Amino acid sequence: GLEVSDRIELGIRGSEEIESAANEHRDYIAGETLAVDVQIGGEGDGGSGEWRDSELDGHPVRIGLSRAR
Repeated sequence: GLEVSDRIELGIRGSEEIESAANEHRDYIAGETLAVDVQIGGEGDGGSGEWRDSELDGHPVRIGLSRAR
């Protein structure tokens, strides 16, 4: 598992609206999650360790994370 202080790599995939909002707030998301990298959409395999499907304001979103290398 992860420790609270672990750095992570984060991936976010969703609708154009979700990905646009995530991109606009990328630095905030990274700071709040201790992510060293936030990959949005098809930008590679960020968060390749574990992926979960969820919903945000009625929009499907897929979030992945892994411990930073």
